[in-house]
Amino acid sequence: MKKEFKIFCFVFLFIVLMSFYVYADTEKASRGTLKFGMGIDMVSFDVPNYRTGQDMRIGEIVFETLIALDENLNYVPRLATSWEKKDDLTWIFNLRKGVKFTDGTPFNAEAVKINLERSSKSVKGKTSLFMLSIVNILDDYKIEIKLKQPSAPFFPNLTNITTAMMSPAAIEKYGDELFQNPVGTGMFKLEKEEWKPGTQVVFTRNEDYWGTPAKLEKLIFIPIPNEASRTMALKSGDVDIIENLPAFEVPSMEEDPNFKLLIVPQLKTVWVGFNCEDAVLKDPKVRRAIAHAIDRESILKYTMAGLSRSAAPGFLPPELMKTDPPLSLNYDPELSRKLLAEAGYEDGLKLQLLSPEGRYPKDLEIAQVVQEQLKNVGIDVSIITTEFGSFIDTLIRHETQMFIIGWTIEKHPDSVFRACFYGKTLTTNYANYRNEEMDKLMDETTRLGDEEESNQNYYKIVKTLVVDDAVIFPLYYINMIYGLNSKVEEFSVLPTQFWGFSKTWIRD
Repeated sequence: MKKEFKIFCFVFLFIVLMSFYVYADTEKASRGTLKFGMGIDMVSFDVPNYRTGQDMRIGEIVFETLIALDENLNYVPRLATSWEKKDDLTWIFNLRKGVKFTDGTPFNAEAVKINLERSSKSVKGKTSLFMLSIVNILDDYKIEIKLKQPSAPFFPNLTNITTAMMSPAAIEKYGDELFQNPVGTGMFKLEKEEWKPGTQVVFTRNEDYWGTPAKLEKLIFIPIPNEASRTMALKSGDVDIIENLPAFEVPSMEEDPNFKLLIVPQLKTVWVGFNCEDAVLKDPKVRRAIAHAIDRESILKYTMAGLSRSAAPGFLPPELMKTDPPLSLNYDPELSRKLLAEAGYEDGLKLQLLSPEGRYPKDLEIAQVVQEQLKNVGIDVSIITTEFGSFIDTLIRHETQMFIIGWTIEKHPDSVFRACFYGKTLTTNYANYRNEEMDKLMDETTRLGDEEESNQNYYKIVKTLVVDDAVIFPLYYINMIYGLNSKVEEFSVLPTQFWGFSKTWIRD
């Protein structure tokens, strides 16, 4: 009996000590600072008027939407706790109580009305909320949303960060300066005094967060465009996580116990785009000739080291729509030369290609490979690279001939088509593409509730963009490769590109 009692005491003491260890470890973790090496800097916190995808991802750290997507792309409550579709034009949302913005302003129905109606009129927000008519306040925590027309993408688009909630007091106070004065309800808040564009963006934990607070005390984002420098920063311990780890580093990282990898398939397509109003590229034959001269599979095999997925099936990733038969212009240099001759360029031509550096995996290297491949059919390409903010400005002004760009596709694909290829959306219609029949087809498809019928229309849209009009040449669907210090725990990335820091902590 004494022996059994001793064993019991030993086990009990062990459990107590382990509990204390876990508690202490969690306490240490809660005081942690994580440094993140990102490929490009962020520009604006005014998410309905965001400038780059990086603005959206970092904006997600500060702001929250009414609903969200989990890691399996299921809809989950966020600032809305429940919802009901009353009819084709009417939705009711019940809002979370007891939530405050980090400036102390209460989150309520009035805040939702201000934000959604502002977003529906904003440069980028209107691609998600073009169908919004009015938001009616039913009580402090209940709203009614009226639509102009039946819209299949309305509910999915509420997960888009362009529909996120900002403090109404901040909107009124900062006006045009809102882009550098974010006030949200999220787990972290910006330390404005420590934000140094081009150097770092610093966030601290929101101690009054309505849900479970973050474990990390501080997040520091450091822009490092050059991938070699970014990788060295991880290896030297200057940062804890980097995005776009070079594919050739994967084998050595896998064998090094000091680091670990996170490879995440993304709902994001990277493509070569053409300015359809350019004097040379306005001829679809020239655009098709360029597409047939690009060896996509060679790029994936050698430049990407097989760590991204071919976009040969079509523009949309297969998780969103299976494209059968595939929608692609395949590598055929002989056909390319023939089309160039038919277009009057038998002796070749000169073009410019605008490429980012550090935004997408191997973006600049891919541009250089495309340059060499086009040279083989008589097209002399000069590559232009700029800081990413200037890169976007150049695209908005349509001051380039060809460009490499990537776009995250929402669960409902309407927003990417409306943003990038709709004739009236000039700010993000970088291809300067106008096709009234396509616009009508997009508008018609948004009203469809039948998924099969909707997919048939999107097949037609993709066929026109990729094959018939050759507006774009899809290269690959991104697999984002992250390198992490082995001490970083529970960092995640959603298929929609957004980072998950809610549970992240750092072991001592």
